[in-house]
Amino acid sequence: MTTTTQAPLILEVQPSAIAQEVIDRRTGKEAVAQADGKARVAATAAKGKLATKGAQSTVPGQSAPKGPTKKQQVLDMAKRLEGVTAAQIVETLKVTPVAARALIGDVRRMGHKVELDDKGAYRVA
Repeated sequence: MTTTTQAPLILEVQPSAIAQEVIDRRTGKEAVAQADGKARVAATAAKGKLATKGAQSTVPGQSAPKGPTKKQQVLDMAKRLEGVTAAQIVETLKVTPVAARALIGDVRRMGHKVELDDKGAYRVA
């Protein structure tokens, strides 16, 4: 079995980008621009593509931007006029009853005043 190694890819960058960091998509390692006047960045080419730090990644396995958290969803439901019951939280978020009550506690710890009415509904006051 023969293994092939890829030669390092040398990129010329502008002097203003001397401290710019580049991430090798294959290894995830950073290669920092050299401090000389020519500012070269040496990195192993991963299929000929390099991404600058902060750019949107197209690496397989990385997720898209995340939506609201369960805590935020419970807060939104509790802000409704009718409030939210633990059973509604269980059904909507697919969590256990214990986790539903824990999420109510999390909303309280976020600094919101949560009240329980006589019908078993939690409301943010």
